[in-house]
Amino acid sequence: MTVPRSSAPAPSRPRPWAATLLAVPREILALLRPSPQIAFALRVLLAVTIAIYTAYWLELDTPSSAGTTAVIVAGASRGGIISKSLWRLFGTLVGAVAAVALIAGLVQSPVLFIVGVAAWIGVCTFTGSLLRYNRSYAAVLAGYTVAFVAFGALDDPERVFDLATGRAAVVAIGIMSTALVFLITDIGPGEHTLEARVAGLIISLAKLLQTGLRSGDRDAVLVAARDIATTLTALDESVEFSAVEDAGFARYKADLRLAVAEAWAALVGAQHMAVLIRRLAAEEAGADAVLMRALDRIAAMLPGEHASGARDVVRGAIAELRRRSAACGDLKLLAAFCQATTLLTQLDGALAGLEALQDGVRRAVPMRLISYANPVTAWRNGVRAFLAVCIAGVFWIVSQWPTGGSALLVLAPVCALLSQTDSAAHGSIDFLKGIALAMVAAFGCTYGVLPAMTGFPLLMVGFLPFIFAGVLLSQRPGYTFVGLGYMVFFITAVAPGNPIHYDLAASLNTYFAYLFGAAVAALVFRILIPPNPLAEARVLLHSVRNAIQRLAGRRAPPHVLVWEHVQHQKLLRLGRRLAPFPELRLRAAGAVSAAIIAGRHLAAIRHAGQDASLPASVRAAALRVAAGFRRLLAAPEQAAAIARAQAEALLQPEAPHAVRQVAATMYDLAELVSAHRGFFARGVEIPDEAA
Repeated sequence: MTVPRSSAPAPSRPRPWAATLLAVPREILALLRPSPQIAFALRVLLAVTIAIYTAYWLELDTPSSAGTTAVIVAGASRGGIISKSLWRLFGTLVGAVAAVALIAGLVQSPVLFIVGVAAWIGVCTFTGSLLRYNRSYAAVLAGYTVAFVAFGALDDPERVFDLATGRAAVVAIGIMSTALVFLITDIGPGEHTLEARVAGLIISLAKLLQTGLRSGDRDAVLVAARDIATTLTALDESVEFSAVEDAGFARYKADLRLAVAEAWAALVGAQHMAVLIRRLAAEEAGADAVLMRALDRIAAMLPGEHASGARDVVRGAIAELRRRSAACGDLKLLAAFCQATTLLTQLDGALAGLEALQDGVRRAVPMRLISYANPVTAWRNGVRAFLAVCIAGVFWIVSQWPTGGSALLVLAPVCALLSQTDSAAHGSIDFLKGIALAMVAAFGCTYGVLPAMTGFPLLMVGFLPFIFAGVLLSQRPGYTFVGLGYMVFFITAVAPGNPIHYDLAASLNTYFAYLFGAAVAALVFRILIPPNPLAEARVLLHSVRNAIQRLAGRRAPPHVLVWEHVQHQKLLRLGRRLAPFPELRLRAAGAVSAAIIAGRHLAAIRHAGQDASLPASVRAAALRVAAGFRRLLAAPEQAAAIARAQAEALLQPEAPHAVRQVAATMYDLAELVSAHRGFFARGVEIPDEAA
């Protein structure tokens, strides 16, 4: 049997000797190429080396602080490093000024001085809990810089200005060293990488909608949405940092953030659409297939494919659904059509953001998205920081412990950094673990390794392996704060000077002071003001309910997506607070998702009441619905009845599409409020304690 020519294997030819010789080094290099974690750790070590050497060369008082800055500033992206560096420098300068003021005004009264420092750190911790990204980090730095400068000047207050400028100098050196290393060795994410991430997110969302809508399982949709929600949050952070890194890319920041918000809106609406899709399938033959074909087209997008093809299909599906709904006289079915159209419009908005990035043409974005800040959590963290510093400071004064001030040098950064975590109480324990590990490593390095080293190169040979271990530890899931606490306080405890002074008693005393400070932080964050995720969940639930009722107020309503984006952030935080209680989280997430869609409908109705292009009867009906919803939390069924009655009155056989859409929105709003009247009246029942 003859083998067809096209199927026959090509005869092998001997590889030219030059190509063979060149291939061997490439294969060896491929085997020796470090993993991303190792590569990151090596870059951190190089930055630390440059920072400490520069500080030595300039003969600064605390050269190790430059290394500490290099460790903290180091990040996974160039934009993140630039942003963190700039905000760190700003926070350091603010903290240095505050330290000079506190020393000048309160140094004569130790108690007032401690209270003043505690109040400043508490305010900065509160502020850091309210802000996002590296703006939060600037507030953190402004807080604990006071401790490093002010406590160092207690014995000689006249040196406070020198200490403040010295602190700013070592921070600047650490920042520049890290920026130099990471900007040279990292090519950054680039537009194409972000294009791929945005496209991958939209494709994943379409696949989730495919699965959820075909199965009709609302709970399955909620469970599957968690991973996408995490991806959405990470993508928003990447967009923020990429805009810092590349001024040209910053033009698309608003477009991409809007695309992320549109994706969030589609994700939250998926559970409700899983119910409505059944109506389209049962009562309007083929209408559900129109929606699914559009989702199939998005889900089938290839890597690097332009978004215009998928957008054409989505917009065609929107037009087809509107055509099919034109003759619909059933409010239930019309509401399903409108929700399906809204879902596709949201996906089209997300694809438009991707298309803008691909084409390099900025869209006109008429809105500014708002970040949500939880003041209750911020107050708790601020009070915790204030109380912790006061406890350690009073103990220092009463006991007259010579190195007691070192405990405050630990407390200040630990309390401030904990404000940036979702679980400050758990983070306080991680910091205690990391600091305990750092003290053991510092003792071994200082008295077992460094005495045998002479000169800067050998100093780094003995010093850097301990930092390397900490960097790797911090990259392990769940060990971020253990690794960070270890690295920062290992460098602080060893503090290699020029020359190094060995004093075993002083070192042990300092180690104990650091552990004492970390223990006080854990005591306050875990026991005196313990975590209460259920109470915080109640606050978030109450905030969502109030936000919906406020939409019915007399003030001009915000843009629907702006309002909704704030509620999405609350929903994400609610899921994190209730993570230890899966059933409760599922129930709360379902109720809040439905409430957000109800709020979306109410905002649309408010805008319809102000739309001069609509008939006066429609605007009057919208105002009546809004008036009824001003007492939503007190009488949800009454508000739903008003919306339902107005919807039925508006739906006339010859009504134009815009009027029919308002009627369908009112009806769906009434259905959602009736189905979740318990949530609007009482919220989700959350016990004081959960098993």
